[in-house]
Amino acid sequence: MARLIAIVGLLAGCGRSRAADEPVGAELIGTAAPGWDLTEWIGSPPLGWPSLRGKVLLVRWFTDTDCPYCGATAPALNQLHRDYASRGLVVVGMYHHKRPDPLDLGKVRAWIRDYGFKFPVAIDRDWRTLKRWWLAAGKRDFTSVSFLVDRGGFIRRIHPGGTLAPGSTDFVAMRSTIEELLAHPGIQQEAKARKMNPIMSLYRLTAPSIDMQPQSLSAWNGKVSLVVNTASECGNTPQYAGLEQLWRQYRDRDFAVLGFPSNDFGSQEPSSEAEIKKFCDLNYRVTFPMFAKVRTKGEGQSPIYQFLTLKHARPRWNFHKYLVGRDGQVIRAFDDKIEPDAPLLRAAIESALQQK
Repeated sequence: MARLIAIVGLLAGCGRSRAADEPVGAELIGTAAPGWDLTEWIGSPPLGWPSLRGKVLLVRWFTDTDCPYCGATAPALNQLHRDYASRGLVVVGMYHHKRPDPLDLGKVRAWIRDYGFKFPVAIDRDWRTLKRWWLAAGKRDFTSVSFLVDRGGFIRRIHPGGTLAPGSTDFVAMRSTIEELLAHPGIQQEAKARKMNPIMSLYRLTAPSIDMQPQSLSAWNGKVSLVVNTASECGNTPQYAGLEQLWRQYRDRDFAVLGFPSNDFGSQEPSSEAEIKKFCDLNYRVTFPMFAKVRTKGEGQSPIYQFLTLKHARPRWNFHKYLVGRDGQVIRAFDDKIEPDAPLLRAAIESALQQK
C-alpha cells in the first residue's frame, strides 16, 4: 500500500474580504475534502480522486507569474516536493485562470517552467474545484489557498492564502504536520477502508448545499436518512413527488430525505444548482434538503458516495436510494425501480425508525 502524500499545489492569488475575529477556514478542519473531477493535467496523467485514497494531499491553487504570492510560494512547494517525494509526498499544482485574456495552455506550461514545478499540475477551469473547496464556504481574502489532507481524506491544515515562504512560521507548521502524517502508516488506506469503514458514519461528512453553502451532515446525526441521487430530465424524475411525500410524512419522527443531484447517468442533470432548485420548487414543491451536484462514481466521486459504496453497490441510474440509520451506517440500498411509496421501502424506513 503506497504511503503517499500528495501536495496538490493549487495556487491562485488575490483577495476577498474575511472576518478578522477567527482563523480563516477553521470551520473546514476535520471535514472531508470535496474531491475533484479534473481532466486537464500537465506533467502527469490525470490523477483521479479515488486513486488518491490512502494518500496525504497538500492542495494549493496558483495562477500566472504576475502573481507575487505565487512567485514567493513556488520555492516552498518545490522544497517540499524535493524533501518528501521519496518518502511518499506527492505535490500537485492546480492552475486557476485570473487573466482577462483566454486561457492558453502554452502560456500555462511556460509559467510552470518559470516556477520550476516538477510535480503534476491540473487546470481548474471556471474555478469549479476552488469554489467547492474554498469559496463556497464564505468570503475569503485570498484564493491562493493550501489544504493538507490526510490519508482518510480529511482536511488537517489550511494555509488561507498569500505567501507560504520557506522558513516562515506557516511553512514550518506545514512541514511539521506533513512529518506527522508521514510518520503514521496509513491506517485509513483503501484496503482497510473496505474492511473497516474508518469514516464510521455518514454524518461525519460535509457537502455543499444546493445554495453552495457548506453543510455538515452532522445535522442529521441520530436520525434516519434516505440518500438519493436525483436528476431533472429522467424518466424517474416524478419520484421527486414521492420523496417529498415521504419527507413530509416522517420528518417529525427524525427522518430526512437528502437529495444529491448528479449528471452521471444519461447526462440527465445538466442544470446548475440554482436551476435545479428552481425546477424542484416549481414542479414538485420540494422542501427536503438538497445538495450541490455530485459525482456518484468514477473520477471525482463525492466523499458522500465513496462512503455509501464502501459496502453497497454504486448507483446504476438516477434515483438510487441508500437508507442510512441513526448511527450513520448504510442499512440497505434500493435501486431506482423502487418507488418512494413502495411497501418494501416504507417497511424498511419504519423498521429503522424503531431503532433507538
